Amino acid sequence: MGWKLRDDTQELCCSLDYLLDSVQALKASIRTGRRLDGEGGRKVNSKELWCQELSCPTPNASLDVKDVKAALRRMKDTKGLLSSLLESIDVAIQNVTNSTIKDVHGAGLSLLPDDLLACIFEMYVNMYEIPDYEEHVSFDYPALIISSICRRFRQIALGLPDVWKHVALFFPKKILALHKERCQNPVVHIKPASELCDTYSEMLHEVQPFSQWRGLEMHVSNGDHARLYFECMGRAIFQTPFHSLEYLSISNELEEDPDDVEEQSYPIYLFRLGEPDYLTSWQMPKLARLHLRNVHPKRPLLCENVTQFHFEISRDEVRREEPLSLTAFRRLLGSMPKMQSLSVIFDAHTSFESSSRTEKTSSTLTSLTSLNLKVAICTSQVTVSQFMDLIETHRLTSLNLAFEGDEEEEQESKIICRGWIDALFPGTARSYANVERFGLEFERLRGSNHLFGDIFESLPNVKDVSLVLPHHAITYIQGDWIFKGAFEHLRSLRIDVTQEIDSECPLDGGHSNLDALFEDPYCKQIVHLEVHNRLSYSLARWKANLQGLLGERLEWVDYERHGT
Repeated sequence: MGWKLRDDTQELCCSLDYLLDSVQALKASIRTGRRLDGEGGRKVNSKELWCQELSCPTPNASLDVKDVKAALRRMKDTKGLLSSLLESIDVAIQNVTNSTIKDVHGAGLSLLPDDLLACIFEMYVNMYEIPDYEEHVSFDYPALIISSICRRFRQIALGLPDVWKHVALFFPKKILALHKERCQNPVVHIKPASELCDTYSEMLHEVQPFSQWRGLEMHVSNGDHARLYFECMGRAIFQTPFHSLEYLSISNELEEDPDDVEEQSYPIYLFRLGEPDYLTSWQMPKLARLHLRNVHPKRPLLCENVTQFHFEISRDEVRREEPLSLTAFRRLLGSMPKMQSLSVIFDAHTSFESSSRTEKTSSTLTSLTSLNLKVAICTSQVTVSQFMDLIETHRLTSLNLAFEGDEEEEQESKIICRGWIDALFPGTARSYANVERFGLEFERLRGSNHLFGDIFESLPNVKDVSLVLPHHAITYIQGDWIFKGAFEHLRSLRIDVTQEIDSECPLDGGHSNLDALFEDPYCKQIVHLEVHNRLSYSLARWKANLQGLLGERLEWVDYERHGT
């Protein structure tokens, strides 16, 4: 940074003197009660600060042109000097920040009370994701990182069981022993390692007894891989059930064994015909959350207290000739009579067996109030309809739908999506009268002109709506729907506008296909509108239009754009 306005040191000193005199004049003016912002009606006179000599004794007196030019030059030189000073301050701030940031952060943490530090440590541990075996290079688990920083952190961490609750079978035996000593109710993680499966199954004996586990996340490569762990645990679990288990997640990757010369396709049923089904024999009286991915038990589970259930069928490896058993799925749901929240993902070329459509459907999900359903283009209308026949939709208060299409098969995606909507909203055949919270997401799907009408006319009492739509979606809201009663109780709306292709497709001249909602008198009932613009270009005109209609009720979030 250069300090000289020109190469004249004397002139620079004169500018500094002039600046100091003006600052002294400002100080004296403030002491008399004047303010720079003019609050209270007494504002500092800037002309008196910077060019008092130009103040005329009488209104009609003329000023000397040379004096005016000299005053203007002096003020411009001083402004340049101030800019240099501001730049110098910015550089100093950055230098001091860079050189002291670690000390400042350390000092700030040292001032926090132990209970607040404990909360921070537990949040840090909960954010950590146990790596896969193949990704694990060095042991860097958060509990050890925290306890190695300083003596105080170590003392706090050693007294917090939840900091040590996550254990994985690839941990060294000494570390497993440390976790075992510090946490009586661990969350155990089993991840794919088929080539080391026998070795790691032995490590199950290095953690707390099964009856003390509070959580189990089992991530296996295929059914053969899973059975080795089930067999190892099964013998002990028959004697000591999962008395403490609150969370169970089993994810089956359906990967084929590279050493399998027969190249068999692994099914979503972990246990073959005639084999003992260990999973359905587990006693889990405290289980509250259950997550199954590519795992379809043929018999009900012993988990009558589950309140949250996530069921997912995904990956193209699920064989087309292997249909899901609707009878088994109905019984599985029936084993969880206290279920309040159900999340289902169908993302595979599979369906329920056709014979199940003729079976009488009876639902035992009398406590279910929240449903999340995601379907991909490979999911048929029949599958969605069969599943929805198991749900008493009139009990739902929260409904979230996600539809995934294929940009390369746009016309086919539109037809399939039309089928999904017909299966979900077949007129008066299903009632959604109690749904107050609704979410809809389109991924690689444009939708159709009348799709919104069929959906929202079936949700007469919806209050909170969340929409995730691609920028080129064909989704209209028409005024006549609103006139007929759609959105009558709408209070809050969140819109996420996403971009799935590189080409720009701005919303129509500052407007959108949803603008019927924001016109009088309908917009008066909206308490809060939240728009998240995730596009690579600005929607300034649409934002200005909504700002004029809604004022402070609009919350607009622009995300960082690529290339800007």
